Amino acid sequence: MDTRDAFAKGLLAGFAGKTTFEKVQRGKFAMVSSGYEADGVSYIDQWFPGHMGAGQEIVAVGDKHFTRVYAGGTVDDKELAPLGITKDDVMVFLKNSLQTLGAKTRFDEQGSFEDGQWTYSYAVIDRDATTGVVTGKEMISYKGTPVFIHLFLISSVAA
Repeated sequence: MDTRDAFAKGLLAGFAGKTTFEKVQRGKFAMVSSGYEADGVSYIDQWFPGHMGAGQEIVAVGDKHFTRVYAGGTVDDKELAPLGITKDDVMVFLKNSLQTLGAKTRFDEQGSFEDGQWTYSYAVIDRDATTGVVTGKEMISYKGTPVFIHLFLISSVAA
């Protein structure tokens, strides 16, 4: 299994799936965590809950390890209220988009999905040829207004 598929399996089973979220403590920081372990893949995702935050996914496929770090999130309630939507509505659309696009998002290829007045897009911003690091940008818009953004860095982890 390649890295893209391993990240997708973990994400779809975890955050975008049916995994029970756990509260975890990383030093002074309260976070939420989900995980997946099957088919030769070990995956963990830990993030700060709320509107804006950050997180890190770590995946192992065989003896290879990769990380995907991200920052951003959903705009404030005062921006969502005039649109008639909530953060929960944004999260439902995000999970639906991730399930629909599967391995074609949050890694090294472009992806988009539209559902009525909602639009999801993932764009690769940069691929560094020397290090292999990929930078990406994920956005959700509602009625043409951006309501969610994540920026990603994807990298192998080597000792």
